[in-house]
Amino acid sequence: MGQELRIVMVEDVESDAELAERELKRAGLAVRARRVEREEDFRRELGEFRPHVILSDFSMPHFNGMSALRIAREIVPEVPFIFVSGTLGEDYAIRALKNGATDYVLKNNLVRLPPTIERAVSEAAARAERRREEQLLALEHTVVRHIAVADNASIGLKAIMRAICETESWDVGRYFRADEKAGVLRFSEAWSAAGSDIEGFIEKSRDINYAPGVGLAGMAWQSGQPLWVADITRDARVAQAGSARDEGMFWPLTAAKSGSRRTGCCGRCT
Repeated sequence: MGQELRIVMVEDVESDAELAERELKRAGLAVRARRVEREEDFRRELGEFRPHVILSDFSMPHFNGMSALRIAREIVPEVPFIFVSGTLGEDYAIRALKNGATDYVLKNNLVRLPPTIERAVSEAAARAERRREEQLLALEHTVVRHIAVADNASIGLKAIMRAICETESWDVGRYFRADEKAGVLRFSEAWSAAGSDIEGFIEKSRDINYAPGVGLAGMAWQSGQPLWVADITRDARVAQAGSARDEGMFWPLTAAKSGSRRTGCCGRCT
C-alpha cells in the first residue's frame, strides 16, 4: 500500500498508541496518526484530518469506543473503524461488529493490525469505487432524460446543472457559452441550491467575459481540460475571488465542454 494513511486513534494511553503506530511502520506502512481521547477532539479530527481509518480502544475514562463508533457511522460511514483493545470479550466483539465496526485487534496481538488495516482500507476503496460508478451512471441517465423532456435549451441546461451539482454536493453551477464571433465566453445560465446565499456572486457573473486563457474559465476553455482549485478565494486566476470570499465559497471545479468544438465552460462551486 503506497499511499500515506491518515489514522485517527481514539486512545487514552499514549504509549499504547505509539506501540500501534510503531507496528504499522515496522510492517512498511506509511502512516500519519493523530491521537484523541475526548469526543469533541474526535469530532474535530473526523472533519479536519479526514482519516482513512479509525482505530479505537473500547473503554476509556473520558470517552468510549462504542460512542466513537456511533459518531463515526453518522459522520463518516465509509471510513473503516477497527477496535484495538486490551480486553474485548466475545459478546462485546459481536456487539461491536453488529453496530458497524469493521474488525477488532487485541493489543497483545498487534502483528494482526497492519494486514487488518490494509484489508479494511482496500475493501472501503473498492466499495467507494462501485458507489461512484453507480452514481455516475445514474447521473448520465438523469442528464439524458432532462435533454429529452426539456422544452428549450435554457430549461434543459438548468436541469442538467442542477443534476450535476446535487450529485456532487455543489451549491452553485454556472455555464458560460462561447461567443465565437467575439472570441470570448459569456455568462449563459446558473443554478443554485435553495437557501444558498450566493445570489450576489451569480449576479456579478452576468457581466464577466472570459477570453481564451484568461481566468479559470478561459483556461479550461482554451485547454479543453478540467481545472480544480482548492480555495477559490486565494487563487489569483479566479476573477471573482473577492466576491467568492464574501459569500464563503470554496472548492470550485471548472471544466470545459468539448466535442467537435468547444462550446463553453461550466463551473461548480461550494
